[in-house]
Amino acid sequence: MKSISEKYIGLIPAAGHGTRLKMVSGSKEIYPFTFESDNGKTISRPVCKCLLDTFSQSGISNVCVITKKNKKDIEKKLSTGKEYGVNLDYIYCEDTFGPPYTLDKAYSLVKDKYHVALGFPDILIKPKSALKAIMQKQQETEAEVVLALIKTGTPKKMDMVVFDVDEKIRDLDIKPNSTTLKWTWALAVWTPSFSDYMHHCLKDLLVEYETNKRTECHVGTVFQIAFKDGIKFDHVFIHDAEIIDMGTPEDLKKIKANPRMWFE
Repeated sequence: MKSISEKYIGLIPAAGHGTRLKMVSGSKEIYPFTFESDNGKTISRPVCKCLLDTFSQSGISNVCVITKKNKKDIEKKLSTGKEYGVNLDYIYCEDTFGPPYTLDKAYSLVKDKYHVALGFPDILIKPKSALKAIMQKQQETEAEVVLALIKTGTPKKMDMVVFDVDEKIRDLDIKPNSTTLKWTWALAVWTPSFSDYMHHCLKDLLVEYETNKRTECHVGTVFQIAFKDGIKFDHVFIHDAEIIDMGTPEDLKKIKANPRMWFE
């Protein structure tokens, strides 16, 4: 019988252009952070190591990076993933309309076979046990999607969670300019049936993106539609957690100020 973690595969969408960090050369997913260890040794870690550690510490060994054909530097740096405690595979694609369409490139890999564990390579999260918490929640509740919720002080960059009176997730407010909402989702797990749902949902939306009736598609966009369709969601509040998105120069500077807190 498979263990809980063996049911899951980690997916990493890495097909973005990195337009918010124009000063970064190469793929932002492997941007290096350098610091000194206690014994004075210089250590360099790619930003995605935080997510790879999260997968590894949750018992997920199989991880797939979905990226563009011109971002071969990611595979060159991460190789098989052995150094990071995981087994990495790579899927290469052309430009997509956003992360959900990137993730859908792995549909034939996950279909009817794996639960999906999703994280973003340039979003750093502590504690790394957050993923395991939502995996366990999913096994307990059999929810199709379970989200790890973390408080954030930068809602303009995040999908902010809207609750009903029973503290169930009712909706998402994606990257609001102004809000009083406090919780964002940072990691997600979902069932094979939700992979099917997303696959068909994205097919239905495709014409709207091709004709520019919609702009970039977010994972939260699919979640919004799923809420309305009655898909069963659940969540875990990760109290005393920390989250930072490397995607802007301001937050890049904050990570550089204390990289050890994220990569050790």
